[in-house]
Amino acid sequence: NPSPRAKKWYKRMRKKQRSHSGWRVDTYIGKSFKLKLARDSKHYDNELLKKVFLQNHLNASIFEITLFISFLMLGIFREISFFIIPAGASVILLCTMILMLLSAFRSWFRGWTIPILFFIFLLFNLVSSQFNISSFRNYAYGLDYSIQPAEYSIQALKNIALNAEQCEKDLIIGKNALNNWLTNTGEERPYLIVTNSSGGGLRSALWNFEIFSYLDSITAFDFYKKVQFSTGASGGMIGCAYYRELYLRSLTNEITPESISEHGHNICKDLLNPVALSIATNDFFVRLKTCTDGKYVYRKDRGYTFENQLNLNTDFLMDKRLIDYQAPEQLGKIPMMLFSPTINNDSRRMLISSQPISYMCKPFNCGTYRGSIEDIEFNQLLKAHDPLNLKFTSAIRMNATFPYILPQVCLPTTPEINLMDAGIRDNIGIKSTIKYIDAFADWIEENTKGVIIIQIRDTKRHFKLIESTNTNLANRISAPLKTFYGNFTKVHDYNNDQLLEHFIADSKFPIQVISFELTQEGNEQASLSFHLTELEKTQIQREINSKMNKEQFNLLLNLLQE
Repeated sequence: NPSPRAKKWYKRMRKKQRSHSGWRVDTYIGKSFKLKLARDSKHYDNELLKKVFLQNHLNASIFEITLFISFLMLGIFREISFFIIPAGASVILLCTMILMLLSAFRSWFRGWTIPILFFIFLLFNLVSSQFNISSFRNYAYGLDYSIQPAEYSIQALKNIALNAEQCEKDLIIGKNALNNWLTNTGEERPYLIVTNSSGGGLRSALWNFEIFSYLDSITAFDFYKKVQFSTGASGGMIGCAYYRELYLRSLTNEITPESISEHGHNICKDLLNPVALSIATNDFFVRLKTCTDGKYVYRKDRGYTFENQLNLNTDFLMDKRLIDYQAPEQLGKIPMMLFSPTINNDSRRMLISSQPISYMCKPFNCGTYRGSIEDIEFNQLLKAHDPLNLKFTSAIRMNATFPYILPQVCLPTTPEINLMDAGIRDNIGIKSTIKYIDAFADWIEENTKGVIIIQIRDTKRHFKLIESTNTNLANRISAPLKTFYGNFTKVHDYNNDQLLEHFIADSKFPIQVISFELTQEGNEQASLSFHLTELEKTQIQREINSKMNKEQFNLLLNLLQE
């Protein structure tokens, strides 16, 4: 015969379900994970139970909303290092905030929650499109947004790119800078060195800095003074810009040339955590704080956070304006630096420099064929908006605006245009390099031995054929996306190599291409991020001694010692 305990369980499990909700609780897991029977609750008044649950739901909703507001308040202190949390924690925090809001809605509207949220979304989408409510504009700090926006039209672009008189004036200014650079090299006919820096977050920034530092050390600090033009994308230009600033300060004895390499640890300090915290507590919901730059006032967001943290990491050495670099570049003391962020609206390139460069905006001409206008000079387009007052860190950020991580920069134009990462169009800077060399080809042929193009890549070039493999269903589904994103930079390399080969073949002077690659063979690849671990930093620094890079160093030394 079954025991009384077994009969109790059997009777409970045999009971017919009487609950109107369609659910009943018979068992639960107690201490030590033991399965126990739930107590009978028939003796409780249903109305009383509903009131208790309703009160609890209301209290929980108030608590969740209060906690949500507290999280938003945390965003006010996001610039204080004590309150900065890891990026992963910021993501969890953001998901928690969204979950709490949904939970509060569920307590109020119960089964109607999903239809009501869907209706609110459609209503907000409709209203925002009519009144531009959801459009949070990000600004280029230093520009004047208070006056009439500049016209962005085909005719306006033609006035910049096809202005022969302005182009000739800019070429004269450029040749004066080249003459000053030639004098500073101390050689009669040196090689003119151009550097191209690939994108790649902080790994590329550190890799570029290490390459420049090592090249100066093995040439008795003779290398960098022969660099005349620098361009590229994203993180690579961060390292390039920081090294140039340190080099400029060494010329005024603020630091010694030997101590430049000691500052390399600054460029790879964390930028991701503060940006992620800003997204979670400020940008995703509401933007509360403003910042003042001279007479201009802007709304703070993760773009401001990025620039502020970059200045903190580098001891505010690059807290300058475009115009602050105009004279040193003109005097040939430091290389001319060109940023080329992509215009998101039409995929043209915005060329940003301290120098007038209308000659780089001319379309390609061949006989009766005239190419389209794809490059726009920043200073000419926004000449009424104080363009040379642009903060240098804003120029860096516009050139490194990775989608979603950093906000698209809105420019004061009509129609309004937005800027994104330069790597969308050219991840290494070959197009800009060819345009610059071509513009001064006669001067280069007359005054130099030729041009050395130094490419600093954060990854290895992959041109080998793939091996055939059996694919499963998941691979077939993901193949189109993998093909697009996985081959994005490879497509750039194919196009750039073809363009460069034709240009070198038609050149009247020697052009030598030297490439330094961050291969990390046998090691785990450093992450494409604004954060590097100590192990990743060490691995990047060790790549200086790779066999392939050593061969390229020797090739460059032989050229410079001719």
